[in-house]
Amino acid sequence: MNEEFGGIEGLCAKMGVDPIKGLPSDVTSPELAKRREKYGPNTIPSTKAKPFWRLLFDAIKVFFWRVFNIFKNIFWRGLFTHSFLLDY
Repeated sequence: MNEEFGGIEGLCAKMGVDPIKGLPSDVTSPELAKRREKYGPNTIPSTKAKPFWRLLFDAIKVFFWRVFNIFKNIFWRGLFTHSFLLDY
């Protein structure tokens, strides 16, 4: 970033903002209106919250998958260990 833009000061000069104050906070500023029109509002889109039953279901699902994997590993390990030790 230092070589490409000349550091923080160079980047701020290229963007047309003050490194300390940022953009002007005046809502009627023409520069702010122009940037808002070009880039859109500076907001994070809201997401719908998951209901409690879904969170509970996801937690139970993760728990049962972990238990299943533990028993699956015990089964396979026992199956191969036992079959290799038998003399048939």
